[in-house]
Amino acid sequence: MNEMSFEELLLERVAASMTYPVTPQLPARVVSAVSAPAVRRVGPEMRRPLVLAIAAAAAVVVAVVLGVPASRTAVATFFHIQGSKIERLPTPRPG
Repeated sequence: MNEMSFEELLLERVAASMTYPVTPQLPARVVSAVSAPAVRRVGPEMRRPLVLAIAAAAAVVVAVVLGVPASRTAVATFFHIQGSKIERLPTPRPG
């Protein structure tokens, strides 16, 4: 008996004594997955109007908050910027 046949004999004995799991029925699972209705997700064509609607709502909220003096004061107090004043100064001459 050469070495190769001894290894093959051992391999056959080990293989005969092992229990293997049942082979899954893949074709049936694939067919059922392909034939199932697709799940709708929000694609790029639906994201743009949603982003625009959120941006418009945020702009309206900011305009209302900054347009009403009482809310403008409340926001300035919250961010500790009450009493700040922005002035445009004339541009100094070069040189």
